[in-house]
Amino acid sequence: MMPIHLNFLLDEDRRKVKSAAVLSWVCNVLRCLLIVLIIFNGFLGLVFFLFHDQVEILDQLSSDSSQRYAFYDEQIQKINGQTGQLNLAGEKYRILTARFWSIINSVPQDIKISNIILDINDTTMNIPGVAQTRDALIAYDKYLLTLPWVEKTSLPKSQLLQKENVPFQIQITIKK
Repeated sequence: MMPIHLNFLLDEDRRKVKSAAVLSWVCNVLRCLLIVLIIFNGFLGLVFFLFHDQVEILDQLSSDSSQRYAFYDEQIQKINGQTGQLNLAGEKYRILTARFWSIINSVPQDIKISNIILDINDTTMNIPGVAQTRDALIAYDKYLLTLPWVEKTSLPKSQLLQKENVPFQIQITIKK
């Protein structure tokens, strides 16, 4: 069976009824939205009321702790600054570090090195020490000249006057 819809209203009245129904629907939606907003506002007020004191306590504790540990914060900032400066200084000596270890690992048994002086600005290394024999010192000087990064070595002839327990200072010029 087919449903039959009979409408005895005039077109103008039908439009008025339709607009009244839409207006009624919009009013109902706005009322529901207003009720939801009122409930949400009440929830926010309750949360504020319950947690306001706790937030103030936490804020006070954080300000107290920042004052209490201000000295430590300054010390940490100072150490961090110094660490940055060390890293910056270490960048300059990175190339020389590998060369430094190659010199240390190549020292023969009959030569004792007291220290190695690195000069990054002049690209030189000074190696003072004592050799047991003059021949060992000459051989070590020749070995240093074979290293690929050594341009020249400077071993004063006056240091070769003794045959045994020869104090020396070799100056190495590094290739650029």
